[in-house]
Amino acid sequence: MKLGDPAQPGTKLVFSTPPLKNGATLSGPISATIHARSSNTNLRLIAKLYDVAPGGNAELFSTGVVLGSQQMPDPDLTWKNAAGTPIWPWPKLDRDTYLEPGRIYQFNVPFDPQHRALLPGHKLRLELTTQTPASICPEVAVPAANNNDVCRMTAPQAATLPGGKYTILYGPGHPSALAPAATALQGPCRGSKRSCAIAATTKGKLHHTARLGEVIPPIELLS
Repeated sequence: MKLGDPAQPGTKLVFSTPPLKNGATLSGPISATIHARSSNTNLRLIAKLYDVAPGGNAELFSTGVVLGSQQMPDPDLTWKNAAGTPIWPWPKLDRDTYLEPGRIYQFNVPFDPQHRALLPGHKLRLELTTQTPASICPEVAVPAANNNDVCRMTAPQAATLPGGKYTILYGPGHPSALAPAATALQGPCRGSKRSCAIAATTKGKLHHTARLGEVIPPIELLS
């Protein structure tokens, strides 16, 4: 990926689960763990979660952002699950600590907490970009709306972000993953020994299942 408007080639990565047969309810904090390296001393990733209907209509419902130079987590404020996975990373934001170009880092991206029902047949889509579209944040003039979209750079960001090229690593050895909120699946289980489960996969590859009322483990990002 490279730093640039998401309408340009090479500025976006997209990961999707297959349709959720029984649907699901997301409730609580959400995070993504991204293993990546940058060609310069900083990095910016904008992560967006979509609820995608069977017909293809996608509704954005949560957004997260990480800046490489300010990604150091506060261990006292970061929420973790029983496995130690950050489910709501809380960065210190007290100073810039710049990256070593070419070195692989683990970046924890916090999303807005949610309580949302995913209907049967819908799927989750994660989009990673590096910049807000110019239609929302033009290079000059006043932005169209004052919301939580990342817009213009600060002076230190303008000195370290432009020209950056990012490599996102996933799969064996670099388990980049989406950690959904605590999830209860819709629909009753049929039979005491049969699990009412959701298969969390990416592009047809199975990673795990979660029974009714359990927490879904991280959904690994795979090619």
